[in-house]
Amino acid sequence: MKVHRTFLLLLGVLVSASGPVVTVSPVGAQESHIFLHYLGHSSFVIAFDNGIHVLTDYGTSNAYGYPSPIYSIATLRPDMVTYSHRHEDHWDPRRQPDSVSYVLTDFNTLRLGELCIGPVRVAESSVAQKDNSAFIFTWKGFTLVHLGDAQANIMNIANPANRNYLRQVLPARIDLLLMPIEGVNTFIPEAEAFIDSLRPRKVIPMHYWSKQYESEFLAYLEEQCLSAGKEYQIERHAGAKYSVATSDMGILPTTVISLSPFPFSDFTLPDIRVDQVTVADQAGNNNGRADAGETVQLVVTLRNLWVDATNVTASLSTAGADVQLGNITSFFGNIAPEERTSNDANPFSLSAHANASPHYGTFYLDIGANRGYAKVDSFRLVIGTPTVLLVDDDDGQAYQEVYANIFIPDVWEVAANGCPALELLKAHEAVVWLTGDDRKNSLTAEEQSVLAAFLEQGGRLLLCGQNIAYDLGGDGSTADSLFLADYLCTVFAADSCNATAAVGVVGDPIGGGMVVGLAKTPAGEGHRTAPDVIQALPPATPTLKYVPGNAPAGLRYEKPNTGARLVYLAFGVEKVTGPKPTVASELVERILRWLTGSTSVEPAEGMDDLPRLFFLGQNYPNPFNPTTTIGYSLPHPAFVTLKLYNVLGEEPLTLVEGSQAAGQHAAILDGRELPSGVYVYRLRAGTLEVTNKCLLLR
Repeated sequence: MKVHRTFLLLLGVLVSASGPVVTVSPVGAQESHIFLHYLGHSSFVIAFDNGIHVLTDYGTSNAYGYPSPIYSIATLRPDMVTYSHRHEDHWDPRRQPDSVSYVLTDFNTLRLGELCIGPVRVAESSVAQKDNSAFIFTWKGFTLVHLGDAQANIMNIANPANRNYLRQVLPARIDLLLMPIEGVNTFIPEAEAFIDSLRPRKVIPMHYWSKQYESEFLAYLEEQCLSAGKEYQIERHAGAKYSVATSDMGILPTTVISLSPFPFSDFTLPDIRVDQVTVADQAGNNNGRADAGETVQLVVTLRNLWVDATNVTASLSTAGADVQLGNITSFFGNIAPEERTSNDANPFSLSAHANASPHYGTFYLDIGANRGYAKVDSFRLVIGTPTVLLVDDDDGQAYQEVYANIFIPDVWEVAANGCPALELLKAHEAVVWLTGDDRKNSLTAEEQSVLAAFLEQGGRLLLCGQNIAYDLGGDGSTADSLFLADYLCTVFAADSCNATAAVGVVGDPIGGGMVVGLAKTPAGEGHRTAPDVIQALPPATPTLKYVPGNAPAGLRYEKPNTGARLVYLAFGVEKVTGPKPTVASELVERILRWLTGSTSVEPAEGMDDLPRLFFLGQNYPNPFNPTTTIGYSLPHPAFVTLKLYNVLGEEPLTLVEGSQAAGQHAAILDGRELPSGVYVYRLRAGTLEVTNKCLLLR
């Protein structure tokens, strides 16, 4: 009978574009709880207390060609499943658990008594693609939204049109949102803003890309319990109801966690969050920051997203050692739904110690109200005086957030405040000036004049943007070209470099030993498609070179007569996509260390930065189509072979064969003539040998 019902529902799906409305009588108890079990990838078991268990995003393999953790579940007996895609590698009804009675793909509404399930589509095109893994669950007045595959066609929240469409079709009230988020260490800005605009009562993120099976993800989720406005309520649960058969997973570590149940009573109280924090330092230098030695006031604005809140109070605390709190309690009164209230009449106060180094201080706000409401929210403030100025000249975009997550800057917004004054630049140890993808006015004549004077007077500058050389040297005036040559020591060579990576020059104090991914993947900014091709003019020397092509991707110089130092990157740091999560941070930290260094003595070529280990890196990007970069290091000169093998042990390609010097090297694997699948690449240097795997996906 179960097979028959499944067949009928699938038949309705495949025959009708709109699909039937299916109604089934309810079973089980009527308690008011929903239990969630996170299974990895973007998959949950949603256990309703009527006995229905829904497995979201079921599949038979994932994007890396390994068995899906969902398919490897040994004890799972779901009543219904939703498929992540109707693609060949996911859609395989023959391999679903025998217990499944309902396969949810494209339909209008499925009703099981009080449980109502409806699909979410980004656009009509998603129906044609059969790409539907997002659903709205309504149970006893409780609304749960599961949005699957943030980087696939059904979601693609990086696309503004998709975000706007989803805001229109999703319900006005969302009690619980289950949503994949790109990246482990930080939410992408688009996803964060999108979530805030939906105003869900609670949010649980799912990770979906290259880090989806790693332990850092669980640690990251647990850390977010302290983040402003986000209540994840996640705990490790060794005895989870649903276990994973790890023997099916090969080399992939898999951890299963169980999430706390969500009693409906939690959703009848207010939801009060920190909406804005303003630093008032009129008694100091009035720059809106708690500088070293200053006493400031904090005006906090609270926002209530749910039912009426009365007699709202809040107490401030911090674990920071460089801060002393003054007034720590404020009364906010009553806050109606969707309203905001601040404590401007009775602000909090704090003092930053005179020797406080610049850092982000975390502050906790214990919020209370009538009817027993209690919540701890948090926010961050810059404490201390930053020594690096970040000039945000990206034409109003938000790319500066990438840099601000790497170091503590003093920020100047060009879009709001115009060109910064020379004296402001000179007041800092170093200046980071970013132009993003601005192609027409990357550096105006006024900005060029200020930068020229800054460098002539010994300034230390990191300048980065993907169209600076094109705008000045390829599409600019004679004066623009002269600035490019005289102060950036650069000649524009070509527009729109198609490099997949930049590799550091051996022995260079900044680039030596580095591989910086520049591939067009969802992990990077989607607009970052055209880094400039440049050539260095004396005294500048390349610090990074594109792969393929070997043209300079970044350069640096020091002028002993003035002490000026410049690092110019022909791409944006926001473009960086790998091969490891910390590569952007490492690159910027190396640059700032070199810019602010007190000595001009640099390591001799090939001395301090030579690799000390024989190493073969993971190709990047991986999976790839059609090309990828393989980096490796040699501690001494050797005869080297780098060969590619298929799973049968056949040798389709020889990538490298010949003598090579000690140092960092990279090879390009071009898979245009190869079929999709898993391959092994093997590096040999003398008696040393190491192998690694890669995946070609069409």
